[in-house]
Amino acid sequence: MITNHAVSFAAMILALTWTWPSGGQQADGPGARSPEAQQTQGPGARSGPPGGGQGMPGMPGVPQLTQEQQAAIRAMNQANAPLEQAVTEARNALNATIYTEKPDAGDVKAKAEILAAAELARALARAEAFAKLQASPNKLNLPAPALMTVMNMGGRGGPGGVGGPAFPPGGPGGPGSGPGGPDGSKAPPVEGGFETSFVSPLFGDNMVLQRAKPNTIWGWAKPGEEIRVSIADETVKTVVKDDGRWSVAIQPPAPGGAYKIVIDGPQHVEFHEVLVGDVWLCGGQSNMEMGLGQARNGSEEVKAADHPRIRLFVVKPQTARTPAAVPQGSWKICSPQNVGEGWRGFSAVAYFFGRRLQQDLDVPIGLVEDCVGGTPAEAWTSAETLRSLGMSDTGSRPNTPVVLYNGMIAPVAPLAISGAIWYQGESNTERPTQYRKLLPAMITDWRRAFGQGDFPFYIVSLAAHKQHKDAPGDDLWAELRAAQDFVANTVTSSGLAAAIDVGDASDVHPKDKKEVGERLALVALAGHYGKNIPYSGPRFASVQKVPGALKISFTHTDGGLVVKGDTLEEFSVCGDDCKWHWAHAKIEGDSVVVSSSEVPNPVAARYAWQANPKATLCNGAGLPAIPFRTDSVGGTNDNNNLGSQE
Repeated sequence: MITNHAVSFAAMILALTWTWPSGGQQADGPGARSPEAQQTQGPGARSGPPGGGQGMPGMPGVPQLTQEQQAAIRAMNQANAPLEQAVTEARNALNATIYTEKPDAGDVKAKAEILAAAELARALARAEAFAKLQASPNKLNLPAPALMTVMNMGGRGGPGGVGGPAFPPGGPGGPGSGPGGPDGSKAPPVEGGFETSFVSPLFGDNMVLQRAKPNTIWGWAKPGEEIRVSIADETVKTVVKDDGRWSVAIQPPAPGGAYKIVIDGPQHVEFHEVLVGDVWLCGGQSNMEMGLGQARNGSEEVKAADHPRIRLFVVKPQTARTPAAVPQGSWKICSPQNVGEGWRGFSAVAYFFGRRLQQDLDVPIGLVEDCVGGTPAEAWTSAETLRSLGMSDTGSRPNTPVVLYNGMIAPVAPLAISGAIWYQGESNTERPTQYRKLLPAMITDWRRAFGQGDFPFYIVSLAAHKQHKDAPGDDLWAELRAAQDFVANTVTSSGLAAAIDVGDASDVHPKDKKEVGERLALVALAGHYGKNIPYSGPRFASVQKVPGALKISFTHTDGGLVVKGDTLEEFSVCGDDCKWHWAHAKIEGDSVVVSSSEVPNPVAARYAWQANPKATLCNGAGLPAIPFRTDSVGGTNDNNNLGSQE
């Protein structure tokens, strides 16, 4: 019989555990398992540092518990595991309904009602179990807030916590590891990343090691255990630290493969079909996430995606309020089956980028897809950095600050990489001035986390989108592109790939991903690999006043300035009155002369300065001109004039 006290306790649990819509259980630290639970684990199972001590250091207000009380709480959690699983599945189903391109209100309501029912059933079961506990010799004489902490941490643990079974059950990528698409790859984020294993899931069969630099490999075991890692003729040893984590830095063999990695300690693990080449981190929001099957000629591209020297790793979406330890995913060989069709296939932009690199460099390429649709840059930035910028660092939904840096960047670092590519910005278009400080700070964050110096960071400029404006003027999307260009030209080892000519007025996810991926590859081949090739479209260099006109000069005119289509469009000029008018434009060598009968004495010019411009200026290599402005009139005050004004 459930007492009134138990029902009140159920209501308190329901109120304090309900999180909408990001979901997931609060993971309080890596120590989520007792030592007993670690002893029988296989290579792919989850484990963790010891978590069965008396009390919970660092958790204010939570006293020490007896062994009998700890055992009673563990038994309660084990008995309620099916209900916990039902809540997790219901919450993931709700998230999957919410985070679609066109959420259906009826479906969202139905899934929310299912989740509410599952939460209530779990809360009542917890309350009944708690009532029984309080009627036993193991009664907990604690105030309600401390009771909540003890009950919750009994299942998930924290540093030195009460221990107990890991939840949900199953190894990385297996049952209970979280939601996913048909192949378990893409999914709305859920909280996680704290249930550790002997070797991080970031390493496994079919992986790629980064050539020409030490590769850090890590995992978790009992403190004091010796760990040995071997590949080819190289062997390194280490001892597990007091926090339960071990890591080694090992020099890779010659590029190519296949090789075998052997890891010995409390377990014996072997990774096969390991290649050595270049690894690239592929981040951003939905335009990076969009699968190959959704790209232009997607079905044909998927059928042709047989590239055994390209390897793919998808970091499964997860949020975390504090830096997580463990990513989820596995390495796969690039094949039609593993690339997959539809939206949930492997990133089209990353695929085309990697394919071009592999073809030109003739070395294995590893691509780590680490992105979530609909997310702003601050979600991928650390709390410390956001505070230094005066920005909020609180929230738990995937589009709020910090949670994706904690959940999807922190557990991937310090993987050895060549660099990163970044396709994001649509969720920051309302704040382009802020983006000029935020994106460099985020890049610094990532470079600090990976500890490999100023690795290359290449940015996709926003593609054209929305309806074309008939009159020239200010535009936030244009300002955001200018911010991206500013960052690419002021942050060390950064670069820009333009997508201004491959957009879609009615779809923020344009299908022309091949051009974007290959343009990123051109930037990498020139900037990182030192190839003497065209990699940028025409770039504003200077503006000169001539009678009744402005003469704009460009760099990166490889093969000369050319017009894509019939007319050179999207130039505008203004006079001292700051009123913008469309301009007539004429190519003269590596310059464009612009004028307007309505502006007898032009003082400033702009090109492609709107969300969806008719951008027709290119160079002989077919690369589009970078949108620019020569003024600081309207919009931001820190304009995009990276050249000189005469």
